[in-house]
Amino acid sequence: MSNGGLYLSHSKYIKELLQHANMHKAKPQPTPMASFLHLTQDGSTAFEDHTLYRSIVGALQYVTIIRPKIAYSVNKVCQYMHQP
Repeated sequence: MSNGGLYLSHSKYIKELLQHANMHKAKPQPTPMASFLHLTQDGSTAFEDHTLYRSIVGALQYVTIIRPKIAYSVNKVCQYMHQP
């Protein structure tokens, strides 16, 4: 910038995260998650790669710093870190 300011962009980081999660072709949504949804482990299959799940969720926690709109959704998936 010409005025000596600093511009930070995390779009590359987010794009790489989407690639890592194999979600790079996902369609954007205006609201990440409806607050009335109730997540449960009953009736769902376990996430195959626990390390990948934890890695993605950890990266999403970092993204909430710059994208606070996803904080609620990230908090919900964090509740399943013990058994994704």
